[in-house]
Amino acid sequence: MRQAVCTVAILATLVAGCGSDATIPYRAWMGSWGGSLDGPDNTSITIPEKALSDQHEIYILKNTDATDLPEGTVMVYDAGTTGLELNIPAIFAVPSSLCRPAKWSLLGGSPWIGLPGSTECPTGFTCVKLTVLGSIACTKADK
Repeated sequence: MRQAVCTVAILATLVAGCGSDATIPYRAWMGSWGGSLDGPDNTSITIPEKALSDQHEIYILKNTDATDLPEGTVMVYDAGTTGLELNIPAIFAVPSSLCRPAKWSLLGGSPWIGLPGSTECPTGFTCVKLTVLGSIACTKADK
């Protein structure tokens, strides 16, 4: 019995040590209360109140493995949990000097589609509305 308890404790420690804390530094739990999350390169996502029905882990990370990218793509960000549908659109913001979010796709070979812009954006940023979380292709910023 003691060996089983020790094995469970070791496995729990290994799982906790290998958790997403190390791989996803920009993440937060959100629910019906909504919230904002800052991400890499001064990106952010704002989930409005009542956009989520249940609690979900929301994250932003750079995707350096994306393929079949739209022309002019300079960076791809994953806003997740991928495939999560929102009751009210979230606002994803990127510094205007970096790029402009132009296309969206779910991971796994979905086609890239155009993103609707948003006027709910701070000065110096370009924003888009997301009704489903997934990958966001940023193209060269307009000069």
